[in-house]
Parts: sequence; structure tokens; C-alpha cells
Amino acid sequence: MLDLRGCTELKIIQPDVISNLKSLEELYVVKSFKGWDGQVQGVNEDQRNASLDELKLLERVTTVHLEIVDIKVLPKDLFRSKKLEQYQIFIGCELTHWHSDDSSKCMELSLDENKLLDDYGLARLLASTQALSLDGLQGAHNVVYELDKDGFPDLEHFQLKNNRTIQFLVESTEQIHPCSVFSRLETLQLDNLENLEEICDGELTKESFKRLRIIKVSSCNMLKNFLPFSMSKLEEIEIKDCGMMEEIFSDHEEEDMSKEAIPEFPQLRSLKLKNVPRLKSFCSKLKKIQRSEKGKQPMDVDNSVKTLLSGKLVFLPVLEVLELSNCNDLITRIRDDQILPSSASFHNLTKLLVEFYNSLEYLFSSAVATSFVQLRSLVVRHCSNMKEIVRNSENIVKMSFPKLNFLQIDNLERFATFSSEIDIDFPVLTELCMKDCPEFSTFISKSEDEKPRSLFNEKVAFPSLQSVEIKGLVQLKMIWQYRLSTADSFSKLKYVKVENCNNLVKIFPSNMPRRLHNLKRLEISDCEMVEEVFEIEMPNVEGTYNVIPSESELIHLSLSRLSKLKNVWSKDPQGTLTFPHLKEATAESCPNLESIFPASIAKGLSQLRTLHISDCGIEYIVGKEEGLETLPPKFQFHQLEEIRLKNLINFVSFYQGLHTCSFPLLTTLIVSECMKLKVIASEFFNVQATHGCVEMGRLYKLCRPLFIYAERKGYTGVLILEGLPELMQWMDESSQDHPAFKNFQILQVWDCNMLKNLVPSSISFQNLEMLTVSRCHGMINLISSQTAKSMNRLKEMKISYCLRLTEIISDQLEGDHDTKSGEIVFSGLKSLEIYMLPSLTSFNLGKYIMGFPELESLVVYGCSAMQCFSVYGMISTPKLNELRLDGKTTTRVDNNTVDINSIIKHHFKSQPDTC
Repeated sequence: MLDLRGCTELKIIQPDVISNLKSLEELYVVKSFKGWDGQVQGVNEDQRNASLDELKLLERVTTVHLEIVDIKVLPKDLFRSKKLEQYQIFIGCELTHWHSDDSSKCMELSLDENKLLDDYGLARLLASTQALSLDGLQGAHNVVYELDKDGFPDLEHFQLKNNRTIQFLVESTEQIHPCSVFSRLETLQLDNLENLEEICDGELTKESFKRLRIIKVSSCNMLKNFLPFSMSKLEEIEIKDCGMMEEIFSDHEEEDMSKEAIPEFPQLRSLKLKNVPRLKSFCSKLKKIQRSEKGKQPMDVDNSVKTLLSGKLVFLPVLEVLELSNCNDLITRIRDDQILPSSASFHNLTKLLVEFYNSLEYLFSSAVATSFVQLRSLVVRHCSNMKEIVRNSENIVKMSFPKLNFLQIDNLERFATFSSEIDIDFPVLTELCMKDCPEFSTFISKSEDEKPRSLFNEKVAFPSLQSVEIKGLVQLKMIWQYRLSTADSFSKLKYVKVENCNNLVKIFPSNMPRRLHNLKRLEISDCEMVEEVFEIEMPNVEGTYNVIPSESELIHLSLSRLSKLKNVWSKDPQGTLTFPHLKEATAESCPNLESIFPASIAKGLSQLRTLHISDCGIEYIVGKEEGLETLPPKFQFHQLEEIRLKNLINFVSFYQGLHTCSFPLLTTLIVSECMKLKVIASEFFNVQATHGCVEMGRLYKLCRPLFIYAERKGYTGVLILEGLPELMQWMDESSQDHPAFKNFQILQVWDCNMLKNLVPSSISFQNLEMLTVSRCHGMINLISSQTAKSMNRLKEMKISYCLRLTEIISDQLEGDHDTKSGEIVFSGLKSLEIYMLPSLTSFNLGKYIMGFPELESLVVYGCSAMQCFSVYGMISTPKLNELRLDGKTTTRVDNNTVDINSIIKHHFKSQPDTC
């Protein structure tokens, strides 16, 4: 045995290796070697891989598993003389596992022309094949008599696809006696057969197709009906995209109508019909259905099966899955007054999908609904005239869907309620999704209901509901009423998403927040009238009871495009409701939002990791603490790693008034377009007692700086400051070097016009790798020489559009003539770009020897005042291979270092030479 299955890296099999395995009985080359008879890469043109011709010499082989993607390497007559007991042969395609059965004799063939089957000796294997997939085969017209005249006696699974010429699977009009075909076939799949008109155009024996369990037909647009025989073994039917099909089954045999009718499909468990717009009949054989129920007489059933979901499906007693989509000639409404009570048809139904039926006003009656004792999934979509799901036909007061766990209602333009006049229980429903039902107002309605109506009221119970998603319910004014049906309704909610509900004013009324202790994810977006998310009702202080604090499991909070939202919580719950598990909070495009968190909520956010706020009207992130304050509040965000604040035009500070904060794990701070921001105080980086809020308050009035401190060892991260026109400096000039700056990796500063320089001279950037500064027109110089010496890991520097910048590195060590201290070496810098700096005269005007041992690219553009790169000494750039000055490129050719100063002097020779 030679087993090479799964050897995906195998590229070479030497010629004559396989042919010399004279005793080989089993060969497996699947999901493996594909280079048969191909040239071996990396060697001379004469050396090639093994050829499939070598398999002809293996006389003892009885088992072959082969995958041959390129049919051109397949020798003629390869399989003609082989006596194979087991085989899996894949030619022109890769293994697809289109059927689940592991057949011992399987072929998947993708061949352009029918005659290729005989050319390669494959035709002789068809009679014994158990699983067969044929793709292409143009030129064939009749499958059975052109491919196997014996009618594929051993075939169990058959797939036929992508053919333009086949008209029939079986053409038997010229046969004197009925023929027997596909007697063992269990699975039949037909896909994209453009010219297929009929399965059989003649008479077949009762042995034909007698074991068929699964039928799947798609994109056979000439096929009008399917099979002309009984299907007692059928378990699954799926038909889609067949534009001409009018009936699924057709049988013209005469029946003894005096006999009691027997169900035609006693094992059918799944029926799926999609995009079959001309379908009028399920089975034209049905002439009469009898039932033994007392008082009922035999009834005639018309051929058009107008009510597919009605009593006419008594011949589908074990049906579990029913999916009906866009079969417009089938009216799929259940109506008890038309034929028989149909409870027997649906006792086993677990999944029902109905979509694209514009004639339906309701889905089923209350009498039929009571038969859905096993129903687990119900999906109704795109039925433009449907007004309700369950219509009360028998004056039922209350009912239940005992096993329904998934309900989706989508794009029902006239849908107003799930049911009128019936109280309904959903004891195990876990997921509810309702989208784009513009007329919907309440889940269960009664004529005496008072407005305003809510999605959920006391007439419906959801004790197991875990997920609610609603979108486009534009008439909806309330989701929950203040009075609910049972104490445990909605207590298991984990996920709530509300979108495009433009009449909602609040999400959770005051009775709901304490029920939501299991809620983990909340997303609210595009609800233009929502003013608050959680309505908080505080108990009377003079009351005689104490409120037990409630702890929420909420992890993710997202608020987007809520134009009237003022508060997330209507009031500060003051400890009666906490959110200690919240990890992610996002607010976006909420122009009237005043703050994100009340003070008591913010104090308990010990697990918060990310905070993103953009395009909102907030002044403060945390609202003012209510009541009498004795000490400044403390906010400890022990897990917060990332803060992003963007386009907050009213944002002033983290909190209004004196306070202290702790952010020991903060790694990313991005502040952009906060036009009124004056202080993002030391609170963002572990405030020390000596730098507390009293001093910060004084500095707030005097110099309005941005303070940043950090003390956590190993701290790394990103700082992006953008659009801060009030920002004058980062910290007090007298402040010492702080570890926060030593550990930043990325620093980007844009549009901060009040900054005179980047940082005070004492700051070190030991781990900084990327520095970008742009459009900071107040800067005169960028960094001090002391700061520059610390930037050993800097890899990329880009400085641009700073109109007043005269030099990058300023000399602040007067009188320092020591040679060693007079060196500045950017040991890791690879790319340096300085452009559109009209006042820049030099990179450094001090007496420092500049070194760039790793610099590869230097770009200088639009620096018209530049006279030289550095005043003092030679500039070392041993690896520089590209120098661009105003778009002109100079490339290093030999091992000599480019003389940057000379090139720049020459380039700007029209300027006064002061270097």
C-alpha cells in the first residue's frame, strides 16, 4: 500500500518509482501530489515528475484513490483494463464531499465533452459506481442509454450539473416493456441543466427509484414536473430556481378510488421550495383523501393544491422542515373552513419558513397553530400583505408555542401584530428578530387596548428570551410596558439591539433595569426620538424599605446616531444599580448627549477596557455627582487600555470639578478635534498625591496644559493628538522626566497650533518608534538635543506643514564642548521625511555630530529656507540609498557615504550661505 493522502507539500515523485512497486495493491493520492508528468521546478528542463502511465504497469492494484486536476496528463485507456474493487477517482476537479456517504466506488468527473468518458476508459466503471458526480458532458442527451444502458444498477448517489444538452435522464419511449433504472439510488442532485425537460419520457417499472431518499433540483428552467412514480422512501425534497416547474410529482396511474387513501410520502421530513413561481401542484395524483373521523365524508381535492399548508398535507405525517419561498402560484394560507383540520400534518414540524408571498394576509389560523407542538423555528419574510401571523378562528383566548425558540419576522409592510385577541405564551423562545415592519405596533393586540401600545405587554410572556433584535418598527413607541405578564419575563435577556425605530423615546422603562441582570450586550442606533436608554426611578428617601443593589452583567454598550439622546441613565442610580462587568463603551453621533456615565456608575467600572466617543455633544465623560460632596470623587479604571475621543466640540474635561482618576493599564489615548478641550489632566496616567487636583485646577486657569503621567513599568502604547487648538504645552516646564514618555511607541500630533515645541527638554522617548507632527504652526523647534539623544529606537520621523518651525533639534546645552556629549545618533532611524516647512533653516543648528547608521531614505521637499542639514561636522549615513530633494532623487552608487550637507548646499545655492 502507498498512502500519500494529505501530503500537500509533496512536489516531486521521481519517474519509475511507482511503476517498480510491482506488488502494490492499494494506491492513495488524494489532497496531495498534483504534479503528474510535470517539469520539476528548479532543475533542468529534461527532468520531469512521474507519469500516470506508470499505473498501467501495476497489475495487482485493486484499490485506487486518485485526484487529477489537469485532465491533459491523464493517459488514454488508463482504466479500461483495470479490475478495481475500490476506487475514488476525481478528474478535472478537486474532492468536494458532495454526499455524506463514504462510498467504496466513487467518481467525480468534470469533463467538457461526453465522448471523453470512453476515451479514458471511464465508461466501463460507470455500471459499478456507487457515487457519481458528472460536471459538463456537453453533447449527451439521454443519461441512461448513452452512459449506462443497464440503468446504473449499483448507483446510490448521483449528481449531474452544468450541462446544456441533456433532455432526459431516461428516454424510454422506444422500449416495448417498462424499463428499470436507478433501482438503488438514494440521493439525486440536478443543478443547472439548461435543456432538461423531463426525468423520464416513458414508462418505468416500480423498481425504478424505489430507494430514493433525497432529491435536490436547482436551476433547471425547462423542467415542468419531476417524477412520475410513488416516493414512499423520500425523506428530503429541495427544489429552487426552476422557472417552468408546475408540479413536483405527476402520476397518471389509475387508482381504485374505493380504497382508503394511504399517505403518499410517509417518510418525508424536509420540503424546501424556493423560486418556483409557476408551481401549482404538489402532486397531481391526489384525487381523494379519506379520513375516519366521525361525521366526515370523503372529499375531493382539486389538483392545484391551493392551500399547500392545509389539510391536503395529511400525506406528510412526519414532516419536520417546511420552507416555501416565492412560489406565487401556490396560495399557502391555512384555512380550516376549506378542507380538513390539519393538525395531523404538523405535529412533527420543527422548522417553518415562508417568504415572498404577497397574497397572504395571515399565515395560519389558531386551530392549526395549536398543532405546532414541536415547532422550534419560525421565519416569515417579505410578505407585503400579511397583517398577522395567527388569526383567531375558534375564539381561542390563550395558546402556547411550547417549543418555539427562534422567531424572525422581516419585511412585512402591513404587519400590525403577531396575533389579535389571543394571549400567547412562548415558554422557551430564546431569540426574537423583527425587522422593517412599518405598521407594527404591538406583539399581541386586543380591541380594548389603550394606547400607547408597546412591543411587549402583559398578554405575552417570554421567560426564556435571551436575544431581541428590532429594526425599522417606525410606529413603535414603547418596547416594554410598565406592567409585564410575569415576574420572570425577560429576566434571561443577554442581547438587545434596537435600530431605526424613530418613535421610541426610551428603551428601558423604570421597571426593566433591575430585570436585566443577565444583559451582556446592548446596541442602540438610528432612533431619532430616543432621549434616554435606562429610566431610573429612585425610591422615596422617606420610605420604610431599603432597596437591594442590583448588579448588571452588561459587557458591551454601543450608542450610535441618536440625535435626541440626552442621557444614557435618566438619573444617577446612586448605587442601586451597578455595571461592574462593562468592558466596552461606545458613543457615536449623539449631538445632544451631555455625559456618558453618572458618577456612581463610573465609580464601579472596574472592568472597562475601551472607551470610544466621537461626534457627540458631551461636555464631560462623567456627569456631576448628585448630592452633597464631602471629598472629591475617585474614579479607578483598573483595566482601561484604550481611550478614543474624536470631534467632541463641547468637550471640556473628564469630570466637572475636583476629582482623581487612575488608569494604570492605559496603552492608547487618541484625542482628535476637541475644540474646547483645555485639560486632559494627569488623571489619564496614574495621578500621584503630589500632583493632585488642587494644583491642576490652578494650572487650568493659568496655562491650560495637557498633563500626562505614568508609572506602570513596561507600559507601551499609542498617543494621537489631533485638532486641539487650545493646547499650549503638554506639562509644566518644571516637571521632571516621566516614564509615560519613555515607553510610548507611536506619537502623532496634528493641528495643535498653540504648541511651541513638542515636549519639554527633559522628556525622554526611549521606546518611541514612530513620530509624526503636522500642521502645528506655533512650533519654533521640535525637540531638545537631550530628548533627541534618547530616541535610540526611532524608526520613522515625518515632520510637515509647520509654518514657523526653524529647526528640528534645538541646542539647549550651552557651553557643552565635550566630544562625546556633542554627538546625536539616531541609531534605529530608517526613514526621515521633512516637507513643506518654509521657515526651516537646518535640521540642527547646534554643534553636534549627527549620526544616522541605519537611515535608508531621506526626503526634503518644500523647505525653501533650508541652508544646510547640520552646522557642525560630517553627517554619517552609511546605508542611505535614496535622497530626494524637491522631487529629484540622488541614489548612492558605491560604498561612499552621501554628503548630505554638500548636496543640500548645492540644491539651495541661491540662498545665503551661513553654514
